[in-house]
Amino acid sequence: MPAKNKLRDLSRDLRELARDPVIAIITAVLAAGLFLFIVYPILLVLVKSLFPEGNFSFSLFETFFRKKIHYRALLNSLALAGITTPATTALAFVFAFMVNRGPKRLRGFFRVNAVIPFVTPPFVFSLALIIIGGRQGLISRFFDIEFSLFGWPGVIIAQVLHFIPLCFIMIDNVLRSLNPNVEEAAYNMGAGQVKALFTIILPLCLPGLLKAGLLVFILSLADFGNPALIGRGISFLAVEAYLLVIGQYELRMASVYSVMLLVPSLVLYIIHRYVIHEDKYQTITGAPGAREEHWVAPIIQIPMLIVCFLTSAAILLIFVVIIAGAFTKIIGINHTLTLNHFSLTKSLFVLKNSVVVSFYSAIGGACAGTFLAYVLVRKPVPAKNVLELISLSGFAVPGTIIGIGFILAFNSPPIQLTGTMIIIVLSMISRTIAVSVEAGLAKLYQIGSTIEEASTNMGASSIYTFIKILLPLMFTAFFGGMIYSFIHAMNTLSAVIFITPPQFMLAPISIFQLAAEGRIGQACSLSLFLILSVFASLAILNVVTKKTGLRGLA
Repeated sequence: MPAKNKLRDLSRDLRELARDPVIAIITAVLAAGLFLFIVYPILLVLVKSLFPEGNFSFSLFETFFRKKIHYRALLNSLALAGITTPATTALAFVFAFMVNRGPKRLRGFFRVNAVIPFVTPPFVFSLALIIIGGRQGLISRFFDIEFSLFGWPGVIIAQVLHFIPLCFIMIDNVLRSLNPNVEEAAYNMGAGQVKALFTIILPLCLPGLLKAGLLVFILSLADFGNPALIGRGISFLAVEAYLLVIGQYELRMASVYSVMLLVPSLVLYIIHRYVIHEDKYQTITGAPGAREEHWVAPIIQIPMLIVCFLTSAAILLIFVVIIAGAFTKIIGINHTLTLNHFSLTKSLFVLKNSVVVSFYSAIGGACAGTFLAYVLVRKPVPAKNVLELISLSGFAVPGTIIGIGFILAFNSPPIQLTGTMIIIVLSMISRTIAVSVEAGLAKLYQIGSTIEEASTNMGASSIYTFIKILLPLMFTAFFGGMIYSFIHAMNTLSAVIFITPPQFMLAPISIFQLAAEGRIGQACSLSLFLILSVFASLAILNVVTKKTGLRGLA
């Protein structure tokens, strides 16, 4: 009976969807795109690892776990993520706490420093750390000592600084949503601020902390740029997979490395999405009322301020070093000012490519994600949960897997896309469409269906209603997803480095190659160009939000 009921429901949904052929066709195209550009590449990676010679075999996995050179990369990646995650989460919580409870004069300063790494490519931190703490870096030369940040210290510092913004935004939202009455009740009953912090605030923030931590773990595990640049001598999964593909074109063992990246990422993503339930920690049941500001006790405030100032100094130092490296001949050796590193011809070439590709991917991802959210919420689409899960899985799957999967899927007929710009755009969309889908879903749940029903009753089609009525109401979600996708695409490296041909060379790949070759000045100048380009896009966002009155996006 349950099976018959499901078939009956499916048949009813299909008949109802068929009454609106335009919506049905667009939905079918989106569903096909999700399977073709997310599911299919991932499946090919799995197939390549399990069918190395055309027959099912675990031989590649046996080789992986038998040889220390292989499984050491897995252990190192897990160890790096295990160290980076608690450090980043703790720092982000301290920043969020000071931004919400600390001295008012410092809140804006700390907020800016907590989110500003978001606009930089991840490996820029490694580049700056090489200048500061390389074997011939500023510290070694200034103090005349042997000092090096290569290896574990450099990779950990670079990852922590880069992942702070994502973690901070999630925890900041949680702290701001806490019902102040619960905390006030604790103070009225005689609890001190230290006790309230550890028995009320932290437990209520636990779902947000866990979700932020799990997301950082996934991203840290899959990070490519930082370990590749500054983790010299240490093997990591993403780096080894890249070397196998680029150096040896050994796609079989690279697929095994990708599977080793995929399994923990998917397990943690499932925990992140389906196991952690925020409603068990819900404290806001209505308007929370005004909150009386309390001075944070010195025993809490002083250590947190020290941590925030030191971390802010480290973040600002990264930017200062990049700027100095771009305008000096050889930073640390010859500090003569120069503009020789600013090769406008090459810089403008790769920046133009990055802007064009990022623009196409941002528009495509925002349109596809927003419309997909619409049909998932408002239309009787079969297998809604499956489509939503697929759209969100592109964000959870490491970029290395997407890159290798795209090589396997689109390197030969019938769909040969390698060597074209379209494959770069599609890989970026597959990784960022999740943001537009989630933003669209959240916005649609706030919009009543009566507006659409009124439009339909007056004879308007569903697609007309979506474009003329719903899309303007969803503009904040649409534009926010588009800007996030643009910034992510401008800075992404791990997926596109496998599939980008020389004629479409992107700025992040060029920076990575320059840094790997030791051409630090040119790498710094191009990094500066890229950062300024991202800031320019944010300035455009600010202008648009002010002109349209959508200040929530700013």
